[in-house]
Amino acid sequence: MTIKEVKATIFETECGERIKEGMFCSEPILSIGEKGLIDNYFVYGRDAKRQHFTKPKNCFGIYTETKEVAYLDRDNDFEDKDYCVSEEVDIEKCFDSYDRYAELYPVIRDFAYQSCGEESRKQLKEYIKCFREFSGDILFAFYRKLYPSFFEWVDKEIGNL
Repeated sequence: MTIKEVKATIFETECGERIKEGMFCSEPILSIGEKGLIDNYFVYGRDAKRQHFTKPKNCFGIYTETKEVAYLDRDNDFEDKDYCVSEEVDIEKCFDSYDRYAELYPVIRDFAYQSCGEESRKQLKEYIKCFREFSGDILFAFYRKLYPSFFEWVDKEIGNL
């Protein structure tokens, strides 16, 4: 499934109602549930320059293959404050990294949580590199804390991030 197809599923469930006007939805992070792969998301606020962020709000997960909600509104223990990046964000680099991430997402989805061969490790390493570049330090830290099982699998397959 392409990243667009996966994200479109949000609005085929009640999870779409969790994304209020002016808020942003995270990219999907994979985990495994009782019924298979779950695409996990969180909603957050940010400014146009991608330098100020709110804590994650409205965490939810979807069994995308069956369009079933895995969970809604999972709590998180992030402090309610302004999360701020001090340096300028290179938006063009973010776009390029996102484009490559979007190309790799369906590939990673196909072998998520499995042992990787050499080619898969290479793809996973590039996927994480691109994901980290377009996410930035603050969002990447949110992803790691909210969905540790995915990053534990990545660390196991390609080494510590």
